[in-house]
Amino acid sequence: FASLVAVAVALSFGLLPAILSARADLGRFGTGSRSTVRGGVRLQGALTIIQLGLSLALLHGVSLLGRTSANLAKVDRGFSSEDVLVVEVNPGPQAYRGEEVDRFRSSLLERVQHLPGVEEASTSGFPPFGHMAMMVDVSHPIANEEMRSVLADWVSPSFFQTLEIPLLVGRTFSTSEGLIGAESDRPLVLNETLARELFGSPGAAVGQSLNGAVFGQPFLGRVVGVAADIIDANLRRDPWPKVYVASPGSPQTFTTLLVRTQRPPADVVREVRTILDGIDPNIPVGSVIPLASRVAKATARERTFATLTSLLALIAVTLSAVGLYSIISYSVAQRRREFGVRMALGASGLGVSRLVVRHALWFAGAGAVVGVGVSLAGARVLESVLFGVTATNGLDLGIAIVGLIVVVLGASLIPTREATRVDPMVALGERG
Repeated sequence: FASLVAVAVALSFGLLPAILSARADLGRFGTGSRSTVRGGVRLQGALTIIQLGLSLALLHGVSLLGRTSANLAKVDRGFSSEDVLVVEVNPGPQAYRGEEVDRFRSSLLERVQHLPGVEEASTSGFPPFGHMAMMVDVSHPIANEEMRSVLADWVSPSFFQTLEIPLLVGRTFSTSEGLIGAESDRPLVLNETLARELFGSPGAAVGQSLNGAVFGQPFLGRVVGVAADIIDANLRRDPWPKVYVASPGSPQTFTTLLVRTQRPPADVVREVRTILDGIDPNIPVGSVIPLASRVAKATARERTFATLTSLLALIAVTLSAVGLYSIISYSVAQRRREFGVRMALGASGLGVSRLVVRHALWFAGAGAVVGVGVSLAGARVLESVLFGVTATNGLDLGIAIVGLIVVVLGASLIPTREATRVDPMVALGERG
């Protein structure tokens, strides 16, 4: 496919010069050659204007995508991902079930918390920016028959401290509530969004009972606290309603260790592996990745688009600059006598420079018209990728236009200098 495209492009762009050459009048070779050259220059000028327009559109896209990435990076996720290592472990394939899983989690977490250099450690079934999530149904306290699907996570008592999630009211889970079968009612911590949706305010939620269902099995929970909202996966959307449940009785067997430490990840994983060998050597360590890397993956699409657009813009700008340079250079060569006459009559080098720069800026203006049209036409394509910025805002378009002008002035710098160095006596002696 790439080879066919390359051949097609070569043939297409070689066809027009061939047509122009075929139209040359061989009976008037000198005049015909000059006419053909001028026709080729006009064609090159038209192509350069199109290149400049496309370059402007790509520079506009680079500016938009750059601001999008910056805006996503500034989104308050509600938790701290720095120095947090995510270690996945799953005892399920080794036939662990029910209370066996709970005992395994409790033993693993207790030993990891005592590792040197570990500031905090906790377990989570569905940590932020993971590859899985779970929904449970909870009943509305006013309309009891109405069920609301919300995100859910079974966590250990130290989960909120590990990710530095602020507690708004009430408390988190106590150590005794992290023990197996501590009480029949499940202690719950709601996020702010769910607390306001169900009870009107975070303060009103504490102490309330909440009915729910997990995989169709009913459960009764009691709200002990309300935590601040966090963004779990999508930086573009508002936080979803979420409920945190004390980890005993979690419906899944896989376990995610969240370890806050500044030690090298390899050292921590090696010691976790040693701990697992002491519990059950048949349970492997799964995926290990810093939580910050998981968060960064949430903007991978935008950063990929920005990188590709930047590369295309660089290629387009380079081609435009080369094409414009050749046109301006040819124009300066054709006007050597004119410049010589002007300078012989007292024109300054600055005055001659203005003539050349004015010619270059004409190309910039024509390219800007084409580029603005292409940018506005392609606005809908970018809208689905952008965040915190619109595809038609004037700031980014202005930045792109300024960038285009800089490229045009740079391409005309050498021809402008050559024009100011024309010797009037030599130029007047040249044949027209």
